[in-house]
Amino acid sequence: MNTMTRSILTKVLHLLIVIVIVGMPLGTTSAKTVDATTTFIVTKTGDTNDGACDADCSLREAISAANATPGDVIITLPSGTYTLFIAGIDEDLAATGDLDIVSNLTIIGASAGTTIVNGGRIDRVFHITGAYTVTLMNLTVSGGNYFVSPTSTGGGIYNAGGILTLIGVNVMGNAAGYGGGIHNLNGTLMISNSTIIENLAISGGGIATSGTMTILNSTISGNSAEGNSAGAGIRTSGTTNLNNVTITNNKADISGSGAGISGNANVKNTIIAGNTADNGNPDCQGILNSQGYNLIQNTDGCTINGDTTGNITGQDANLGPLQDNGGSTFTHALLSGSPAIDAGNPATPGSGGNACEATDQRGLSRPQGDFCDIGAYEVGNLPFNCANVTEIPQSECEALVALYESTDGDNWYNNNGWLETNTPCSWFGVTCAYEQVVQLRLRGNNLRGTLPGEIGNLTALVSLDLSELTVYDPVLQIRLNYITSLPEEIGNLSNLKYIDLGMNRLTNIPARIGELSSLIRLNLRFSFIATLPKEIGNLSTLTHLDLYAADLITLPMEIGNLSELTTLDLGYNDLIALPFEIGNLTKLTRLVLDNNKLTGSTPSWISNLTALQYLDLSRNQFAGPIPTEIGTLSALTQLNLSGNQLSGPIPSGIGNLSALTQLNLSGNQLSGPMLSWIGNLSALFALDLSGNQLSGAIPSEIGNLAALMYLYLSENQLSGELPASLTSLTQLTNFRFHNTDLCVPSDDSFSVWLSSIPNLYSTGLICGQDLGSLSGAVTLTDTTPIADVQVNLYRSTPWPRWQHLTTTHTTADGTYQFTGLGQGLGIDYRVQFVDPTHQLAPQYYDAKPTIATANVITITPGVQRTGIDAVLALPQPPAAGVETESGSVAYNPDGTAQITMPAPNPSDITVTRAVTCPTGTPSAVTLTLSTGPQYAMANVGNDLYRAAIPAADLTGNATLNVVAVCSEGTSTTTVGYITLYDPSGIVSDKQTGQPIIGVTVTLYNVPGWLPKTGPDDDRPNTCESNLSKPADAPWSQPAPTDLGIIANADVTPTTPNLPYQHTTTDGYYGWDVSEGCWYVTVEADGYEPLTSPVVGVPPEVTDLDLELTPLGACTPLTDVGIAGPLNVTSTLYIGTSYTFQAAITPTDATLPITYTWSPEPQNGQGTDTAIYRWSAPDTYTVTLTAENCGGSVTITREFVIEAKDMFMVYLPLVLRGN
Repeated sequence: MNTMTRSILTKVLHLLIVIVIVGMPLGTTSAKTVDATTTFIVTKTGDTNDGACDADCSLREAISAANATPGDVIITLPSGTYTLFIAGIDEDLAATGDLDIVSNLTIIGASAGTTIVNGGRIDRVFHITGAYTVTLMNLTVSGGNYFVSPTSTGGGIYNAGGILTLIGVNVMGNAAGYGGGIHNLNGTLMISNSTIIENLAISGGGIATSGTMTILNSTISGNSAEGNSAGAGIRTSGTTNLNNVTITNNKADISGSGAGISGNANVKNTIIAGNTADNGNPDCQGILNSQGYNLIQNTDGCTINGDTTGNITGQDANLGPLQDNGGSTFTHALLSGSPAIDAGNPATPGSGGNACEATDQRGLSRPQGDFCDIGAYEVGNLPFNCANVTEIPQSECEALVALYESTDGDNWYNNNGWLETNTPCSWFGVTCAYEQVVQLRLRGNNLRGTLPGEIGNLTALVSLDLSELTVYDPVLQIRLNYITSLPEEIGNLSNLKYIDLGMNRLTNIPARIGELSSLIRLNLRFSFIATLPKEIGNLSTLTHLDLYAADLITLPMEIGNLSELTTLDLGYNDLIALPFEIGNLTKLTRLVLDNNKLTGSTPSWISNLTALQYLDLSRNQFAGPIPTEIGTLSALTQLNLSGNQLSGPIPSGIGNLSALTQLNLSGNQLSGPMLSWIGNLSALFALDLSGNQLSGAIPSEIGNLAALMYLYLSENQLSGELPASLTSLTQLTNFRFHNTDLCVPSDDSFSVWLSSIPNLYSTGLICGQDLGSLSGAVTLTDTTPIADVQVNLYRSTPWPRWQHLTTTHTTADGTYQFTGLGQGLGIDYRVQFVDPTHQLAPQYYDAKPTIATANVITITPGVQRTGIDAVLALPQPPAAGVETESGSVAYNPDGTAQITMPAPNPSDITVTRAVTCPTGTPSAVTLTLSTGPQYAMANVGNDLYRAAIPAADLTGNATLNVVAVCSEGTSTTTVGYITLYDPSGIVSDKQTGQPIIGVTVTLYNVPGWLPKTGPDDDRPNTCESNLSKPADAPWSQPAPTDLGIIANADVTPTTPNLPYQHTTTDGYYGWDVSEGCWYVTVEADGYEPLTSPVVGVPPEVTDLDLELTPLGACTPLTDVGIAGPLNVTSTLYIGTSYTFQAAITPTDATLPITYTWSPEPQNGQGTDTAIYRWSAPDTYTVTLTAENCGGSVTITREFVIEAKDMFMVYLPLVLRGN
């Protein structure tokens, strides 16, 4: 037998046969009749015949039922491989062997690629036994074998006198003596959009016909005739009509000829080329009645009559291999340069006559070029439609479409190929294997919305990665997705091994996630999920669980069932308690719990986790001693317990952790000495013990830590001389011991070693030397001392560059002094002098304009710097009297007026100035604005001149000048400056709503921060702006007061050069500032101080309105809320103690808060904390009442408690007042 490409197809057929042995149920079905047409639905792939087509119906049973049913019958055949096993030859009622059809019948499959009827090599597949009308659609007929004798006919289909139509059908891999694929015996055969491939016979390998046959838009390829007859592709002795057919790659072996077509046929727009025959005449043998526009490569052996217009002979068609080019059946593409391109009949396709068909075999409209192409294939791409996709199941294609549509695919950063081509395996982020989607990787692609339920159709999916993408871009450093929820159908993805949904906006995790039995890694970091379903404990293969910053409040006890877990990251959540079942996770090598709200002692179960290599419990509220058991975790390489309230000595057992490379115990209350066991940790490269209460000397054994690069000992009570053994630490690059009493040995070699450390922050103390100081005096220009001048001392630090260290005031003789200098984070200082009357702008050492440029004063131990003096000039009288309603007026030291007012609501400005001439009076006095307008000033008596500037002329910042014309000449005097400012707002009384006059408002800048550019700007270190917040919404982003720098310290507003303002008669305040993030503090007698939200400029901010609460005032409570889960399920258990904590807002709410439980609480009330032990499973009602001077407010919630094992859970109940 000729193998050719048939060898590949044979393997596929064998695989299909193996698969079908298992069989698979396809659903429930029944027979139904509509408009005299009976429909049977096949429900299983197995080959059975019990005489009935009911809920358990095979294809054989359906055909038997159809044969027994009068009228027209339809059989629906779902995707699957239907292999015939019941043997029997020459029986014509479908009971055994082939499927005999003795009725008018239509069989409809799902698609030719997914619905396969396989003869199992026991008989032919279909036999139409008489004059019946039969249609086969959307299926493959394969594996038929009727090679009983050389005259045995129809290996795939035998049409004995019937009317047979094939639409979208593959006939492949069948064999017979005559008509290997199809034998049409005196019947009528209509074939369209189909492929006849790799069939075998002695004659008529693909098709043998003695009746009437019409073939449209179809491919006849790879068939064989292995006898001394002819017609490997088609053997016709009847009437044959071909239009837009491609006949190629067929072979007649031995002494056969006419491999493409043998016999007479009417042909138009058809390719017959590339066939081979051992006995010559490879493409045709017989008479071809041409109706024009054919490509026949070799005409030896055939006579071409009729209309030969547009015919091409003697040329290679230049065809591609038989493959999936889109559509439901395989085709040969026309390669570039093929003479068949644009060479078909120029008449409108589909118009009848000898015109091309309206579409090609795949369904693509003709023409795609100037004219249609010859053959079954039209050069061009099929429009996207899942019905045209063949490389993955249609349900998976539809799942991808649903994903695209539900996550705003049109606005993805990269959507190359999506919904454009019919090859989804080539779409960006999609990976396929074995004709199914196995990976979706759309990291940082701006997906916005929800994952659709159809995602559950991707049953072969192994990896789902929709996390963030870090890119090297100077503006956008991290690209994100914005998925908000997961569907329940995600539980269908039983093959899924990797889920990465970090940095999305997830708010739920469905319970069915517990059905992902193959899951190895689950990343949900930076989510908003609050709780995990208890079913998470079913993920028995999970090794990595990342829930960093997922807004978690509680954890289910079932998390302890994840016995294969090696990595658990729960950092940056709101956990206040942990299930002790975490101690069961004995394979954990990495446990991260930093930045939660965990209290009490360090969990004892940690000692069970003997495989731990990385443990981070930092930034919680753990208290008490470090447990000694931690010294048994011998595999630890990194241990971080910083930022807690741990106390007592450092246990010596830590010295047993010889594998440690990083140890961080900073920011606790640890006390006692550093002991010699520290020298056992020879692998350490980072040691941080700063911010504790450690005392005594540094042990000399620290010199054993040869790998140490980072050593932080600052802010302790350590004392004495640094040990000489430190010089052995040749790898040390960062050493901090400031804010201790440690001193540097006077030994020169030690000093050389110390100076070689790139990042050194020392005490500056030389053993045996005193510290330094600086002092000076402050006077007026007439040398009069000024008392009570505020003197601010700034110190050099890494960030911010100049940090306020301390403040003093001048004494009665105008002097001041700072002592104890020369140690700490630096030894460079700068000084600022502030006039207590606030009439003068602050002055700096050496009169520099800002603290950032003032001269540096270097102080080292033992140095006493004196003469750091300041001279504050007396203010000059006002150059002019200025009045305005909505703005504020201040006078600069030179007497010029500083007029500031809100840009959206300026008011008229009236200017009055005394003007005289050396002799006589001025002939004209004019008030001018630098922006252009001029105003004549009227003489109002006593040499005073006055003019008003209309508010409408105030279009921007401007300088005010008075021009006087005297007989001696013209003089111009600057009398003031106008600033229209932002950020700005109104300060008012919270109770009365009235503006407050004279409030001190101080301006701060957040260095390094930038305003947001839009609502989706998620960059770090940004602040809300009018581009990012909704219109008319209040400013709400809290000011980062720990980062703020007073405006005149390191950053200066454009105008005025003052960090503070006093509100006007209308309560207005404001500045004109440069780009950045700003906030203000507000102080007024009789009111509580207030810090505003942080705001971004530009664009301008004109509505930073602030309300001050009068001291002693009572704000009535108007609402109370309970924070935490409102419906408690099986994660809370009978017999459990619960701590109810009430946080009262506003702060003037008074305790006690009344807690009431029913039924029958054991402890019914408390102050800010009450503990209740549930007495039995039940639905409990919790009633909370908040009271203050304005009245009381009550809220009631129900909690469902189920009977489970003992377990401790803290449930926060937060009372909120508006």
